[in-house]
This record gives sequence, C-alpha cells and structure tokens, in this order.
Amino acid sequence: MSAASKIIVALDVPSGEKALELAKQVDPAWVKVGLELFCSEGPALVEKLAQNYSVMLDLKLHDIPATVASAVKQVDRLGAKMLTIHCSGGEEMMQAAASSTSSMDILGVTVLTSMDEADLSAVGDGGYPQTLVKKRAKLALQHLAGVVCSPLEAALVRQLSSETLIVTPGVRPNATATDDQKRVATPASAIANGASYLVIGRAIRNASDPSKAFRRIVEQLGG
Repeated sequence: MSAASKIIVALDVPSGEKALELAKQVDPAWVKVGLELFCSEGPALVEKLAQNYSVMLDLKLHDIPATVASAVKQVDRLGAKMLTIHCSGGEEMMQAAASSTSSMDILGVTVLTSMDEADLSAVGDGGYPQTLVKKRAKLALQHLAGVVCSPLEAALVRQLSSETLIVTPGVRPNATATDDQKRVATPASAIANGASYLVIGRAIRNASDPSKAFRRIVEQLGG
C-alpha cells in the first residue's frame, strides 16, 4: 500500500460544495465524511463522493442493536467503504452492525481522542485511556473489521491482531498543534505504531495549499 493511500482526508467542512472542492484539490484515495457534513448534505453526497473516492463514513453510531442494524442497512447502499460505530454500545450492538452490511468494513471507536484520564473518570469510565482502548478493542475484534483509536494506542491494538484495520485520528504533522484532541502523534509515529490508515483533517484543510500539505505528509511517510 502506498503512503498516499494510507491517508484519509477528513472533509470536515459545512457544505457539499466545499467538500467536493477540497477533495478535488487534494485528490486523495480516501476521504472521510463526518457528522457535520453528513447532517448538512445527507446520503446524496456520500453517493457522489463514492464515485471517485473510497469513503469512510464517520457517524459513530451508538444505539440499541436493532436501531443500529437498521441504520447500517440504510448506509450500506450508499457506497461507503468504512462505517464507524461506538464500541461502548456493547457486543450485541457490534454484532448487529457487522451482520447488516455486505459491502462495508465496520470500525469500532474505542475512546475519543479528545478524552484523557480525567475525562473518562468524569463520565464513569475510570482508568487510563490505554486500558479502556485495549479492553474495547479485544471485544470489537471478535466481530468487527477493525477499530478507531488514537495513534498512542495503535501499538497496543496491533499486538492483539496483525491483520485488523487500525484507523487513527489525532494525527498531526506538527504534534504540538493538538487543537481539541489530547492524544496525538505525528504521521510517521502513527504508522510505526501499527496504524493502517491515518485520518488527517485540519493540517490539510486549513493549509493555504491543501494539495501541497497533503504531498508533504506523504513525503514524511516515505511515499
């Protein structure tokens, strides 16, 4: 797999027009559609993007198993290659999601990269993020194609499986620019830790030349 094909460009913009413009500028193999863009443009944009790019649909579904299964069946027709759900929804929910698609890789979100030990304690999930990520990943890998975790936990998850997909947000070419994410690493570190794909948004989207920023990251990965 080439370095460029390991980067999923997050189209975290408010409109379909801006999303298509950014995708055209950068011309990556993968793009990510998150909640903001999906709520703005709906399924039609996913279908349109899927004609030219591999799409990760980052909806982080979390509901009772029957509801998640029904939602996955609806998403399955849009052409996305990956769909995210929350591991915290439990084993039955994960099973329901996985059994409701024939075309997508379902990924379990372990712990959001915006959360640290204090945040987990505040919501009743006491302990270190690494501990919870490993626990949830073990369960997820029994049913799902892979997990989403920060690059700091990618090595822990990779120890559990040499083949599973590990998708890491919280990737920063300049690791000091964390914004609202607390558990981050550079692209090279994330790959070294075992990540399969890197989700990168701000560093590309907010650059004066997004295409150049994308190419610079590819070069950092040796591509």
